[in-house]
Amino acid sequence: KKQKKKKKEKKKKRDYEQVVFGMLFDAVMACYDVLKCEQQKILQREYANERSVDLVLLNVKIFWELLNLPQEHKTQKKMKKRVENVALFVRGIVDHIYGAVEKKYGEYLREKEVMKDALYAFIVESVQIVWSVLHHKCCIVGRTDDRDEERVYAYDERRHCKKGGSEGNNVRYYLFPAIVQNEQYVTKIWVMCDE
Repeated sequence: KKQKKKKKEKKKKRDYEQVVFGMLFDAVMACYDVLKCEQQKILQREYANERSVDLVLLNVKIFWELLNLPQEHKTQKKMKKRVENVALFVRGIVDHIYGAVEKKYGEYLREKEVMKDALYAFIVESVQIVWSVLHHKCCIVGRTDDRDEERVYAYDERRHCKKGGSEGNNVRYYLFPAIVQNEQYVTKIWVMCDE
């Protein structure tokens, strides 16, 4: 009986981890999709000042922090007036990415309300990282297989890099996509594996 309970708890933990890691990986990929569109707008000269957009995205965490200061904070009032358009731009991008993730994981996010702020923070961090990748003329490659939650995928050392104390050769979770420049892998896809 104890064995059965322990097994059930282990499965529940694994299911929870799978949802969380999947959500975070999908958030990074959503960042990439949205920012790729922004990059295209810059290349097509759709913005009045492309360099400003580039600098905002390279420093998005700073702008996000300014946007989220308490209302009574003096600096926020001054800054909000000065950078109102930047605030709308940053908020729009982050909300768009959050919306894409929420579409897929909405039920889970409603159950775990505490995750909302953490996911926003993760998205802002990811935007800055992913934009840095694009800024340096690299791209991101995610999963190269159609993810079937029931199927176990084999670790492939040509495409994957084990992280987080991974043991075994079955890919359990995808952690971070690969970075590619000039069709050469700069990094591999980070994965966690088990037996």
